[in-house]
Amino acid sequence: DVAQVIAVAGVVSVYDVEVGAVLDALRQLDLSRTEAVLLTGTGMPTFHAIESFGDETSQPLISPNFAAGAWVLKRIGADPSAAMSSALRSRMGRLISATNG
Repeated sequence: DVAQVIAVAGVVSVYDVEVGAVLDALRQLDLSRTEAVLLTGTGMPTFHAIESFGDETSQPLISPNFAAGAWVLKRIGADPSAAMSSALRSRMGRLISATNG
């Protein structure tokens, strides 16, 4: 079930969205009702938002871009976590290990 949807304010083009705006939207979430957070919006700066907001929550954070990148790396036999910072790796390791090839 979808517990909540928060839009990034003032978006004209997703490619112009800054990380701060994504973080502001994430901070509006009621995380007590969630098991994970999905950030959607291809072109939106989700990698840095996931890394930064991860310091504020224990909830798993994922985006389609992140999932696609991890899938591609796994398909070519690479370890997706090797391409991440240690902070991002610690947050995303559970999700990566849970995915199938």
